Amino acid sequence: MRFALRRAAIAVTIMTVVYVQAGGTLAQETAPSHSLRQAEIVALSGTVDVKIDSAHDWERAMIGQVLTMGAELKTGSNSQCELIIGTASTSDGYLEVAAESSLTFAELLALARGRHTLLDVVVGEIFVKTHHVPHDSVFEVETPTSVIGVWGSTF
Repeated sequence: MRFALRRAAIAVTIMTVVYVQAGGTLAQETAPSHSLRQAEIVALSGTVDVKIDSAHDWERAMIGQVLTMGAELKTGSNSQCELIIGTASTSDGYLEVAAESSLTFAELLALARGRHTLLDVVVGEIFVKTHHVPHDSVFEVETPTSVIGVWGSTF
């Protein structure tokens, strides 16, 4: 299931990039004008492991470590991790990953028109606090089964 946080928009069409769900890759209709965004670990406790990409093995996470699109993160029991999502100069939001959780940063893109964030939560719980999400941007969380709670909204 996929949930999206959008400001005053029901559907957002990004003309230069199309997500191909079956292969999990990005297919380009035209040459995109985009840059990668990141998630920086700002706090952690307990056992937190990261996998930078499919070519690397799991390793212990460190405060200040920067994760980009395709990175995976998992927390052990009695563990948690806090991250800031954005670019090197601006923050788009805050992410807290609870104990015994696993997620993939499937998409972290800054496109010519807006930003696209897709977090694939395999198991566990996350808390997301986004800053203003412009109408041409998308912030999505994908889970195999979903229980979602929303506390307050400011538009």
